[in-house]
Amino acid sequence: MNPGEPRVAIIAIHGVGQHLSGASADAVSTLLLSIGRNGTGENQEEDEMPAPLYPGFVAKSIDVPLRRVQAPPERDTRANYRKGGSWLSRLWSIFDERRGYLAKAREDADYVPHGYKVDELRGGEPDRGEFGYQFMLTQVSGYVGEVDRNFQTVRLDGKRAADSAAVHIYDAHYSDLTKPQSNILSFFLAFYQLLFHLASLSLLAVYWVEAENVRKENVKKDKTGTWRWRIASSLHAASVRLLIMWIPFLNLILLEIAGSAFADKARSLSTLPVISFVFAALISLITTFFLLRREPSPSRPFLWATIPFLGTGLGVLLLSGLACLCNCVFHLGVSFNETLLLLSWLLAGGFILGWIAWKYDPLRPGVFKLSITLYIVNLCWFLLYLLPHAANTPGVGENQVATASLWAVQWIFAELLLSWILCFLCALLDWPLCWFCELGINTDDGWGKARSARAHAAFRTGRFAFAVPAILFVIVTCALWSGVLVYGSRRFKAFDGVPCDVAKSEDAHRWLPSILVPRIQPVEDW
Repeated sequence: MNPGEPRVAIIAIHGVGQHLSGASADAVSTLLLSIGRNGTGENQEEDEMPAPLYPGFVAKSIDVPLRRVQAPPERDTRANYRKGGSWLSRLWSIFDERRGYLAKAREDADYVPHGYKVDELRGGEPDRGEFGYQFMLTQVSGYVGEVDRNFQTVRLDGKRAADSAAVHIYDAHYSDLTKPQSNILSFFLAFYQLLFHLASLSLLAVYWVEAENVRKENVKKDKTGTWRWRIASSLHAASVRLLIMWIPFLNLILLEIAGSAFADKARSLSTLPVISFVFAALISLITTFFLLRREPSPSRPFLWATIPFLGTGLGVLLLSGLACLCNCVFHLGVSFNETLLLLSWLLAGGFILGWIAWKYDPLRPGVFKLSITLYIVNLCWFLLYLLPHAANTPGVGENQVATASLWAVQWIFAELLLSWILCFLCALLDWPLCWFCELGINTDDGWGKARSARAHAAFRTGRFAFAVPAILFVIVTCALWSGVLVYGSRRFKAFDGVPCDVAKSEDAHRWLPSILVPRIQPVEDW
């Protein structure tokens, strides 16, 4: 194949279901081969068959290496560009998802990106694909790949008779693009990923329509400023970020701190000292491997073999010292082993939360820092205020941890409720503002009418792609929490030891308005 020869790639991906290998590519090739065979030309006899547009295709089995896309460094840097500047500017844009063209256009409305050449367009074809090209450029440049895996597929090679363009038809299976799992945990993880992806698509639609309408030539034509587009996109971004960042991680923090109530149940076990130290040692060992996973191995085998033991011993020593310090300073009224078990559980929960946020951070910038901050703030409030307060409250007895966990659940529930209120408030305020943005577009010519239609479609897509994940998130999460409540409170009896008069006390959450967290007595009355 000549390097300058025009080429067209067609990727045929079938839907969900059982399909034979190569069936989708065969269907596309059959469609192309049928072009020009159903009629006659103007200068042809009635019985003469027209010349086929494609003479035929040759099937080849190929292996595609799943490696990082090879591109010049300057283009890759430009496609992955994110806003920099001073620490205050980086802090202000810590959650900004824009990169590449969107980030540049946000800073400079006169920015002209590197795109395809004009001579690559067909004769008389308007340039409609600039945003599509920039979008695909950022998507492809962010692909990391898997260096130890190949994608095996079928390619059909042919040539178009009209202009001798090479046509390649690739066959892809839906199972190659997904990794189906049969367990219930993988199902819910994939389901939440789908919800978050839909919400992020709604934000992308608003970002791209903003980038088109804040260009200098469009602002001059509309005779309006860019402030309405900036505010509309910022409000929509705030609602989406609250939905897919703040609210999910507050739910995880609620689950982890609520699980601390089981520490009181371990008090009656005769093996509590063994359980607490084994759990602390296991957490310390995992932490040691995680911190040293990228460090080079020591030159001496003896040092290599002693690192896990030294890390585990140091971790257990630190956790034990922290447990003694908490008991001595705050007078928790619980045993050393129970405090050690509680701290080990909270540390394990923090590692799980941080690992999830770390995997999620490349898609949603700032989510790792946000999740760690939320967890540390709620954890300190639980350990430094609620737990000592429960230990000094009359009537609690031996259920200090469960009582403090119940109070912590009420506080985190208030945070969740505030997040939902702000999320829906931003979405509702964004609705009329989007309509106001559409009114500012000058529709005197055909290009203005096309921009107005694209803006209307983008805002409609943004609202729909936000509403569907929000509704499904509420329904599914409430169903999951009902199951946790049944198994945690009724079957495992996590809060059975909490006295009713202490649970109804408003002292531990006296700063919370009852509209955010209803008191237990009204809930019982309901």
